[in-house]
Amino acid sequence: MTKEIITFSPDELLPFARAAFVRSCGFQADHDKHRRMSELAERALEDIIDQLNPTAIVSAFDGDALQGDQIIAGDVSFHCPLFSSFDPKHVEWIYAFMLTVGEFETSLKGITSTVFADMWGTVFCDAMVEALSDQLGAKTIVYPGFYGFPLSSVPQFASLLDSGRIGIRVHASYVTTPIKSCSGFMFASTEPLPLPENTCDNCSANKHWCIVCKKNQNMQKKSML
Repeated sequence: MTKEIITFSPDELLPFARAAFVRSCGFQADHDKHRRMSELAERALEDIIDQLNPTAIVSAFDGDALQGDQIIAGDVSFHCPLFSSFDPKHVEWIYAFMLTVGEFETSLKGITSTVFADMWGTVFCDAMVEALSDQLGAKTIVYPGFYGFPLSSVPQFASLLDSGRIGIRVHASYVTTPIKSCSGFMFASTEPLPLPENTCDNCSANKHWCIVCKKNQNMQKKSML
């Protein structure tokens, strides 16, 4: 099984990251306070961008790896109820991936600068996913923690891909370091693969680890007291 390391420069990711950042913040150019906040955000970007080291590790499997509600990747089996809704005839390649923007820390003072630096890390991570999926020709992405794909799959990805080669470690809580990292499967297909709407009505998640389900269960318990 081949594991390919793919690197990106922060500059090539910046256009997507900047657009995503602006959407997240909702800055308006004609608003004085927004202009001041935008200037602070730009300083936070300038402070961290040279620290970023966007790197991914990827392994490719042909469509036969999809078997019902599981993907058999080498010696590792990944289970997710969503997989059973994908038509194997349309799946050409399945890419297991882990990626990270690396460790970074702002030298600027103040909580606002810290928040902006964290947001930049997030949008650069999102930009990496976009760039990697474009490079692989994969339009469908499934991450642990979504669509019933358990978070316990994260250490499986780390083991399968030898994530230490790009500096990613997975802890007992399934949190990764560096924090701005992610993992999952990208699917290259001849036809669009169906994804549920982002609503609880269509969710196949396990209620025992879903934050929303836990909150609703706690509210129901309190109402019965």
